[in-house]
Amino acid sequence: MRNKTAKVLFNLLIITIFFNVWFPKAGIKLAGIPLTVGNVFLGLTFVLWFLLKIRDRKIKITKLGFIIISGTFYFILKYILIVSKFSNIAAYMTYIIPLIIYPLMFFLTADIIDSKEKADKVFKVIYYGFMFLCFYSLLQFFFGIEKTAIPGLTVNLTDYRTMGSQWFLQKSNGVDVSSAKIVSTYQNGNLLGINLLLLYPIIYLALKKKDKGFEVMFSLILFIGCTFLTLSRTAWLGIVLFIFFGILFERDRTKKSFLVRFLLIILCIICIIFVFNFMPSVANRFLDTSPSDWISMSGRTEGLIKVIDSVSKSNSFLAWIIGPTGIINFSGLAYEMLPLSLFAQTGFIGMILLYFIFIKFILFKSNNYIFKGVKLSIIIWLIIGIIECGYWLPPTAVNIFMILALGYNCMIFEKE
Repeated sequence: MRNKTAKVLFNLLIITIFFNVWFPKAGIKLAGIPLTVGNVFLGLTFVLWFLLKIRDRKIKITKLGFIIISGTFYFILKYILIVSKFSNIAAYMTYIIPLIIYPLMFFLTADIIDSKEKADKVFKVIYYGFMFLCFYSLLQFFFGIEKTAIPGLTVNLTDYRTMGSQWFLQKSNGVDVSSAKIVSTYQNGNLLGINLLLLYPIIYLALKKKDKGFEVMFSLILFIGCTFLTLSRTAWLGIVLFIFFGILFERDRTKKSFLVRFLLIILCIICIIFVFNFMPSVANRFLDTSPSDWISMSGRTEGLIKVIDSVSKSNSFLAWIIGPTGIINFSGLAYEMLPLSLFAQTGFIGMILLYFIFIKFILFKSNNYIFKGVKLSIIIWLIIGIIECGYWLPPTAVNIFMILALGYNCMIFEKE
């Protein structure tokens, strides 16, 4: 009976991961809040898992899990304070769900994935999901986003019905169809780019470990090409970081490794040249970007200055510690910037608690290729997250806590 229950739990988790990687926007909206298939299965999996843990009176929490619990407990207290003042919890759901609900994915993945075999199956979902996202992106590029959409699966059904076939233009993806960002199943180019950056380093290092040279090169071409098609300048920065940290500065010092790295760098350069020459939307996006856009981080610097200025003028020590939201009236914000939006919502305490989760993970050491891939993903995400984090938009936070748990477990399996 327990084996059957464990199998059901694992299958539910696989379905949850599948939808949050492959079709994260599948579903509808209720009162403006997305009700996605991935979130529904996340809820079902957690309820069953929690009931079984209560029955067995045995809940295993990892070291990293305790850090996540500490942060979640603080975030709950902060939002109880906010709601008690304003009685408008719906206005903060964009932040509450990623900070309090989505971390549950870590505990589910860490507990249910209890063997290398299960970890390998999760990796396959991620690998084939990445391939699907890239091929679907290419379909959108060649045939058009509106012509390849499947309402309710590749695009939220409510969005499609209310916004029409060109719904993607109302999701900050451009002003016309010909120059629109490619979104795959993520509905927004920036969001797609960020999640490709989260998934691909794991795939890249896994394929290299398994010595699958052709698949490494093929997947790398897909990654660079499709990430450029998102027209997200932050994601483009992520490509550069991946080339530096994932390829150029790889620790392997053998002659074969140097040769492989040289060939991969040449491949990256050829791929980038090809993209800029044969994909005009990418070239136009790059050429239309002025140096001031990079310096101002697309206008987000102004939001940063306004928030800091508002808090400074308030002379409220509490606003610095637990965040100005719910404490003082402040102006300006760039919610895309993780440090700034996290500070505005939860203060320096919240920043320390959330960042400590990722820093603690990065400080772990293991030769396991999946662990190393996740570490590389998190490092790149933390850097680009200064400009564009995607954390507040599903499924980024779900996928982050999923790969954190997967990487952590693979580290433990390697030690055992």
